[in-house]
Amino acid sequence: MNTKIVLGLVLALLMLIAGAAAQTLTITSITTASGDPGASVDVTVTVRNAGASNISSVILTSTALEYGINSITAPVIETITNLNAGTEQSRTFSLSLPSLPSGAYSGTITATDSSNANETASRAYSVAINPVSNFEIVQTKARITGQSDDSESTALTIRNTGSTTLTSFSLSYAGDFEDDDGDMVLVSFSSLASLTPGATAEVTVLADIERNVDIDTYTGTITASSNSITRTLPLEVEVEPKICKYGRQGYLSVAIDRPDSGDDFTPGETIDLKISIDNDYSKKLNVGAEAILYDATDSKVIARASFESEYIDDGDSETMDTSISIPSKGIDEDNEFYLYVKAFKATDEEDHCAYDRIEVEIEREDEMVVIDEFTITQTEFSCTDTVTATVTVENTGLEDQENVYIQLYSNALGIEINSKKFSVNAYDENGNRHTESFVFNAGNAEEGDYKLIAFVYYGNNEEDRKEMIVHVNPCDTDAMKLMGEARLLLSMEDEKLVLPYTATKFVLPLIVENKGGKAAAFKVDVTEISGWAEVTAIEAPSLLGPGEQYHVYVYMQLKDNVASGVHDFRINLRNDAGLIYSKLASVEVGEAPAEDEISGDAVVDVGSVSKWLFSDKQRLFWIAGDLVLVILALVFLKLLLKR
Repeated sequence: MNTKIVLGLVLALLMLIAGAAAQTLTITSITTASGDPGASVDVTVTVRNAGASNISSVILTSTALEYGINSITAPVIETITNLNAGTEQSRTFSLSLPSLPSGAYSGTITATDSSNANETASRAYSVAINPVSNFEIVQTKARITGQSDDSESTALTIRNTGSTTLTSFSLSYAGDFEDDDGDMVLVSFSSLASLTPGATAEVTVLADIERNVDIDTYTGTITASSNSITRTLPLEVEVEPKICKYGRQGYLSVAIDRPDSGDDFTPGETIDLKISIDNDYSKKLNVGAEAILYDATDSKVIARASFESEYIDDGDSETMDTSISIPSKGIDEDNEFYLYVKAFKATDEEDHCAYDRIEVEIEREDEMVVIDEFTITQTEFSCTDTVTATVTVENTGLEDQENVYIQLYSNALGIEINSKKFSVNAYDENGNRHTESFVFNAGNAEEGDYKLIAFVYYGNNEEDRKEMIVHVNPCDTDAMKLMGEARLLLSMEDEKLVLPYTATKFVLPLIVENKGGKAAAFKVDVTEISGWAEVTAIEAPSLLGPGEQYHVYVYMQLKDNVASGVHDFRINLRNDAGLIYSKLASVEVGEAPAEDEISGDAVVDVGSVSKWLFSDKQRLFWIAGDLVLVILALVFLKLLLKR
C-alpha cells in the first residue's frame, strides 16, 4: 500500500516537471510604481515566448488591486501581437490612484495565448498609494439668502481627496457681517469629527439674521482646517426684504417662469408674470401668490400685484398668471430692482410660505406712451345697451409726443373707433396724460365672450395695448325691434364748467348721437336757470340719421350781479313723444379778487393773453361776435356821414 502511494507521487512529480518543461509563455518582469491619491502611475509588464512556435496574440488581464477591504479597479492592458518564438514584448498601462488609505495594493497579471486557452502565465505585482493628507470643498461659494429676524442655511460638501483619515475639523468665518446700527448676521457650522479617504460629508452653514438688520449683502470668507490642511471659500449672506412674514416655512416652492432674469422694462410698462408652484405637503392646500417689485437700492416696494388663489393637490403643481405695472414716476434708473413672487397658504402664511426672485432692469426710453387705465361702464351687456369705454394714456418717455391717438377695437364686435390726434408732454411735465371715452353697443353680435382692445399709437408706428373680455347677452325679439328704432343719446364734454369772475357769457358743449336704426327728430333745452342765467341760442340740427353724431352748443348769458359759486342746471333731450334724457350739470362762477389784489400798475403778458384768448372756444366765439358788431356799427356810421 505504501509502495503504491510512493509510485503515485513520483508519477505526479514527473508529470509536473514535464509540464513545466513544456510551458511556452512566461511573464519575465512587472515594474513597481507608487504615487499620491489622484495621480496616474505607469506599470510595464514583459512577456516571453519560450516555445518553438510563434504566437499570433497574447491577451493580458489583471485582477483588481487590493489592500485590506479597499481595492483599485483592474486596469485594461493592451494585447501583445506576433510574439515570435524565443522573443519577448512589453506593454505599459496606466493606473489612476483613487483616494484610498495609503499602502501597497496587490494584484495578478495573467498572459493567455489567444489560440490556446490552456497556455497561460501569471505573476503578482503591486502599486503603492503614498500617505497624503488632503481635502476639498466641492462648492465654489457659500451663499445664503434670508430676511431679518430669520435663520437660513446652506450645505457645504467636503471630500477627503487624500489617503489618510482626517480628524479634528475646524470651521470659522471672517468678514463684514454687521450693519451701521450694530445689528449682525451670526454664522455657525455643524461639526465634522473625521473623514476617511475618498469619503464625503456635508457641513451645514447657518446664518442667524438678527432683527432689524439692514437689507444688504454681507460678505466674508469661510476657513476649513484639518490635519494641517486649510481650505477657504467666499461666504455671502444676502438680507432680503420681508417677503414672507415668518420667513420661508412649510412645503411650498415657487419659481418665476416669465419674465427672465435680466429682462429690460421701462417706467409705466406692465410686466406679464407666469409662475409655477409645487405643493410638497401631505395635504391639498389653498395657495395664494403675490408679486412684489422692489427697489433694492432705496429699500422700498414700488409695486404689488396679486394672483388668484388656487387649490393644489398634495404632490402636484400649478401655474398662475398675473401682471404688475411699473410706476411711471419716482423711478431711479441707476438703482437695482428685483421682482419677487411669494406663494403661501391662503389662510395661514405662518405654516407655508416660499418665494423666488429675479433681477430686472428698468430704464426710461426716449419715446414711450402707455395705457395707464382701461375701464368700461359694464362688462356684460346686450344689443340695446350703450356702453362707454374710457382709456387714459400716459407719456412715460423723455420726449414730448405729437399726433398720438387712441383706438378702441374689436374685430368680432365690429368696433374700430379712433380718437382725434393729440399731444402729450414728456413724463416729468404737466400734461403728460390724456383721456378719451368711446361709446359703442354690441349691435347684432351673438351671445358670447369677446375681446375688447385699447390701442395707443405714437411715434414711428409704436404702440401699447390693453385687453379685456366682455360678455354679450342674447338679443331677444323685443330688443331686436328696439334696435331698428331711433335711439338718441346725450353726453356732455364737461359736466362742470368753471368761469372767471369777469365772464358774462359761456357755451355749453354737448354731444347728441343716434344709436338706433332709423332717423330721429329731437330738440335740446336747458331748465332750472331762471335765477342766474338765460339761453341766448342753441346750435343743433332738428334731425339725426342712424348712427350719426352731432356736437350741440348751447349759448348762455349770465344775469347781472350773479353770485359767485356753483350754479346747477338741467339739460334735457326731447322728441315728439316727450322727455328722452335729462342730466344735471353745474357752472362755477369765480369770486372777484379783493381790491388790494388788483391795485397798482397793470402789466399785460401778451403770451398769457393769447393763451387765454384761444384756449376757450366759447370765449373766442363771443369776442369774435362782439368784433363783428363793432365793425358793422362803424360801417353804418360811415355811410351816414357820407350823406
